[in-house]
Amino acid sequence: MKALKNTVATVCCVVLLGGCYEDTAEVTLKSDGSGTVKMKFALSERVVVAASDTGAAGGQLPPITKQRVREDIGAALDISSLDQTDLPDGGTKIELEGTFTNPAQFFSSVFCQERLSLRLTAAPNGQAAIYCTAGRMSGESMGPGIAQVYGAAKGLYVKRTVHLPGDIGRTNGQKDGARTVSWVVDLRDRAGLAATKEYVEGPDKGRGFAFFDASQLGFTLPLRESSPSPAAEAAQGTSNAEPTGLQARLSWVSLKKKALIEGGEGPEISDLEIGVMLSWDQKHPPLACRPPVLLTLTDDGGKDLVPDASGSTMLRDIYASDKRQAGKELQVRARTPSAQARSVMNITGYIEVTTAVTIDKVALDDIKLLAGRQTTGNPILDKLNCKILAVKSSGIDIEIDGGNDTIQAFRLIDADGGEIGKRGHSGYGNRFTYQFNSDPAQTVRAELEVVTERQTVRVPFSSPRVPLP
Repeated sequence: MKALKNTVATVCCVVLLGGCYEDTAEVTLKSDGSGTVKMKFALSERVVVAASDTGAAGGQLPPITKQRVREDIGAALDISSLDQTDLPDGGTKIELEGTFTNPAQFFSSVFCQERLSLRLTAAPNGQAAIYCTAGRMSGESMGPGIAQVYGAAKGLYVKRTVHLPGDIGRTNGQKDGARTVSWVVDLRDRAGLAATKEYVEGPDKGRGFAFFDASQLGFTLPLRESSPSPAAEAAQGTSNAEPTGLQARLSWVSLKKKALIEGGEGPEISDLEIGVMLSWDQKHPPLACRPPVLLTLTDDGGKDLVPDASGSTMLRDIYASDKRQAGKELQVRARTPSAQARSVMNITGYIEVTTAVTIDKVALDDIKLLAGRQTTGNPILDKLNCKILAVKSSGIDIEIDGGNDTIQAFRLIDADGGEIGKRGHSGYGNRFTYQFNSDPAQTVRAELEVVTERQTVRVPFSSPRVPLP
């Protein structure tokens, strides 16, 4: 599933495009763990055009067709209604309603984590907490202030509303009654700008939170993801972990402390890292895995420690040494706990593991003629949205779904049938540059090996509490 980054990362696109983008979602959580979701997003013509050009949008814009909305949701919701309307300005509006019955499946889904930007976990003193990161800019460094982007991004409106089964206590959101809270990013007018500036640039840096009475919940927190159903596996292209004995467990916690030699009120702490050991049946090793993903993590004071979804997600190969040990140690960095924290709690997450792949070999004749075209003419590559962006004397710029994780081999063949030496490659996301020892324009054929199907499984890990060092 091609999920989106957290919602306000779209600010970057809107700033560049000068377009209008409205995104609202209303989630109702019932005491038994079931619930409903209502969403609406409207995009101006300028944003719609940019979303159709993956190069301009960088993959950060919302889905603009009903089919892409369904793919984005996956198995997270049972969709009860989904409507798309063309707007008078050439833009589009999509409205949907859906339900969920399994809170673990819904809140641990990529759709909820990254599209809705909502997380649910346990909190101290008999409370539960809902966190909303729809007001976050990408990364810990926010870049331009919200006031600086106001002129270019005017028209941006993002709102998340949550109806909870218990009374709400401490929150930095806007309460509406005892059990409803909202977080808003509104750049449509000066009043909205003032409120957004206070929220996004304030101490919480656009991280919404609401603590509420957990006694009304009929299910246990933190949530733990169960094995996916056969229908969910078919929808998401996953396979069950049991046959290969895949397991993941926390192996260590690291916290950096810095004390000034002269002065200072005490040591500063930073760089919380968590080690996770992935293991398997030695006879059935996996092919690769991605870094661990944290779903929930707090300190013992209730501070949310889940990092922004901006870290590396690059596939890590399972090497021969890993296979001999039937395990691979991975690590993930989290946000810094509060200075008074003595432990971290409610740790849940998963490791995405590749268990099988299908690789196809393709050939492209006279690759220089394909530069700048919208298609390669090869059905396998076109299904992967592959484009030859440029053929230069120093290398070839290519765009393909999955980027370097998809391309397993890239060879250029000269007129004598020999292979031209490759110096290396670099890039990010779906765009990469491959550098060769000779001018690629002088070659007669390009040969690629690409992953056309990948079977993956989420291997969960959890721990209720771990003391800090």
